Amino acid sequence: MSRIKTILGAVAIATLLCFSFSANAQENNNRDEYGRVVQGPYLTNRLGDNWFIGVGVGVNTIRDRDVNFKPFGGIATDLSIGKWFTPSVGARLGWRGFQNSYEPNTKYLTSQFKDNKFTQTFIHGDVLWNISNAFGGYKETRTWDLIPYAQFGYLLASGTPAVKGDELYDNEYGAGIGLINDFRLGDRVGLIVDLSGMITKDIILGRHTRYDRFALLPSATVGLTFNLGRSNFDRYASVAPPVLPFTEADYNALKSKLSDAEKENANLKNRVSELENRKPETVYVDKIVSVPMPTTLFFDIGKSHLTKREQAHLALYANENLTPDSKVKVTGAADSATGTPAFNQKLSQKRAEYVKDLLVKKYGLAPENVTIEALGGIAEFEVPAENRIAVVK
Repeated sequence: MSRIKTILGAVAIATLLCFSFSANAQENNNRDEYGRVVQGPYLTNRLGDNWFIGVGVGVNTIRDRDVNFKPFGGIATDLSIGKWFTPSVGARLGWRGFQNSYEPNTKYLTSQFKDNKFTQTFIHGDVLWNISNAFGGYKETRTWDLIPYAQFGYLLASGTPAVKGDELYDNEYGAGIGLINDFRLGDRVGLIVDLSGMITKDIILGRHTRYDRFALLPSATVGLTFNLGRSNFDRYASVAPPVLPFTEADYNALKSKLSDAEKENANLKNRVSELENRKPETVYVDKIVSVPMPTTLFFDIGKSHLTKREQAHLALYANENLTPDSKVKVTGAADSATGTPAFNQKLSQKRAEYVKDLLVKKYGLAPENVTIEALGGIAEFEVPAENRIAVVK
């Protein structure tokens, strides 16, 4: 047992000494071509994704001014279950069991005392912050993640009284902080070194303590964490093209296109002049039927209203292609990779109805000339953002 305690203590000290190296000492190819860290936003995964369970064992002790403690009070065990909501923010619920032994300081006692052995159970909730992902950019294959956390919970204690008539209290709250070192062993398994410190009122140690003080319960455990469901995150891909630096080659290419356009414009002017001088022809038409060309409108993730840019796109299309007599069909769709089938069906319906309402109220089309169709979630295009659309044709 003493050898195990020595190894765990050495691991804890080594972890603290390596803290300053954190994300910089790891693989770091999650950058763009300009060397900038690639950040979010990220798509929201399903409720059953990004869960994990953890188990661990280690050592703990207690620090209090009124009680003499052994350097290693006893064994500490950990069980927990949690979920990552984003690559940087998560939460977990846990059960931590302590075993400790101590003897009260004789300065505050007048009767005989003996070794006091007791167990403690700490039921806690933790808020997790993965600083490696927060500052170094999300990377699923990172070897080492540093995850500080804050915790709050309820502490239960039971054991042998140190003095006849003494008692251990079992209804104190506790709060603390900790640091998880998560070493990746595979897609589903990780090795964790968890260092934590929790404070509570020292009255939980017995009536021989001073009620206005706090006791510190530090612990160090080593264990495994297992990922459940989908364990990674996908970055949101915008439909808008990225803004890239304007090079000299781009300038020359644009200049060449402008020259071609000027030549084409001159040819068109000559053609217009020829047509103007041409003798008019009489054409008899029974009925003119307007058949507009189709257009595609893109929606942001989870939205059923168009952005200002896409509204301008619709305005340009309607003004150039549609008349009050035009008959069109609006087809709404959602991305099947995000959300449930029922949610996507409802969202695609809302998108089609929204575009129809714009065509009727803003551009004068008759309601009976605009039909709608809702496709629900689709995966027609490789880029998820290209599936969040409404097509007018």
